[in-house]
Amino acid sequence: MISFTSFSRHFNIKNLNIVLICVSVIFSSCSKKGTLENLDCVGLVLPLNGTVKDVSAAGLLDGSINALATGANGFMYSINGSPYQANGVFNALASGNYTVTAKSNLGCMVSANFTVNVGDPCFGKIITLSLAKIESDKCANTGKITV
Repeated sequence: MISFTSFSRHFNIKNLNIVLICVSVIFSSCSKKGTLENLDCVGLVLPLNGTVKDVSAAGLLDGSINALATGANGFMYSINGSPYQANGVFNALASGNYTVTAKSNLGCMVSANFTVNVGDPCFGKIITLSLAKIESDKCANTGKITV
């Protein structure tokens, strides 16, 4: 038996051996479908995007992820199951795979995977090569090229 009390989102369920139930509930003129856990999240599109800064060399902890969720309000962020924090900035990361989870103030959650790679140590550096040719005696094979 399912009973609804004065349009509140409280449900009394008796004699059901079902772990997850999908229901349709009509509140005044709108209809929401979802699980009993959180009807406020049904139909929400919660994109979670971000940027990654790779570590500058293997073994260093200078990588970062800056994640941002949209589509709801009051997001808190967690990386790899750590405690939630108020922003999606995660610094001092080693190279590797990470899962960032964003949770809205209504309890709606979205996760995305990010990879911090080892960056190219030569990226952004200017490497100058100079070439010097020393003429040789054609018979003695004494010439050389220096880089």
